[in-house]
Amino acid sequence: MASAMAHELSQPLTAASNYLETSIAAVRRCVEALEDLAGTLESAARQNNRSIDLVRRMRNFVVSGAVQTRAEPLAPMISTAWTTIGAGSDVALELDLQPDAAAVLADRIHIETVLTNLLRNAVQAMDGAAEKRIRVATWREDEMVFVRVADSGPGVAAEIADRLFEPLFTTQPRGSGLGLPISRTIVEAHGGALWLETPVAERGADFVFALPGAQD
Repeated sequence: MASAMAHELSQPLTAASNYLETSIAAVRRCVEALEDLAGTLESAARQNNRSIDLVRRMRNFVVSGAVQTRAEPLAPMISTAWTTIGAGSDVALELDLQPDAAAVLADRIHIETVLTNLLRNAVQAMDGAAEKRIRVATWREDEMVFVRVADSGPGVAAEIADRLFEPLFTTQPRGSGLGLPISRTIVEAHGGALWLETPVAERGADFVFALPGAQD
C-alpha cells in the first residue's frame, strides 16, 4: 500500500512541481508575466489539493474496502487526468463521448487516478512513434458505461499481455508496475472491470474499463 500511495502521489506532486518551476521562471521575466504566474500558481494549488484528497480517499478505501460513489461526468475527469500527466504538444487527444455515456457512478478522485494511469501509459507507449494520438471513447450498454483509451503506439506483445496487471511487472525503465493493478482494483471496487483489448488492426493498445452508468 505504501508503494501504491507513493506511485499515485507522484503524479499530482510532479505536476505541481512543474507549475511552480514555470512560476519561478515567470517571476524572473518580471511584471509582464504576472498573469501567467497567477495561472500556474493556481494550477499548482489544485494539484496539491488533489494530493491531499487522494491520501484521504485511499486511506478510507484501504480501511473499508469500499468506495463512496455518486453521479460524476466523465469529461471533466478526463480533462483533469490529461492535465495531470502533462503530455507534450506532439501528442493529440481525441474524444468521442456518447451523450448516453456521459456520467458514471464513481468516486471522482479514484476514477481520475485510473484515467491518469491509462493516459500516461498510452503516452509512454508512443515514445519514438511517428504519430502520437490517443483516442478516448465512451459508450453505454444497458446499465454499464464503457471507456476505451486507445493509443497509436506499437501495441502490446502477446508474450507480456497476460502479465500487465501483475503487481510490480513493468516494461518501462522508470515504471513501478503498480499503475494497472491499482487501476483494476479501483474499477472492480466500483462494480466494474478493466482489461486490455487488442485492436483489429494489431496496432496500438486499447484499454477498456466499464463502470455502472449514472441515470439521466
